[in-house]
Amino acid sequence: MKTYTLEEITDQLIGGKGSPERDAFEVELKAELLGYAVRRMRLKSI
Repeated sequence: MKTYTLEEITDQLIGGKGSPERDAFEVELKAELLGYAVRRMRLKSI
């Protein structure tokens, strides 16, 4: 059974680094992770 890295799967499904699709995906992912971090901090301060 062959295993794949996350990087290989992302390249196959979304596109290689530098492609417009990959750049849009990474921007959206970073925004979502930032949103989760903000939510955690807000809940932590309650």
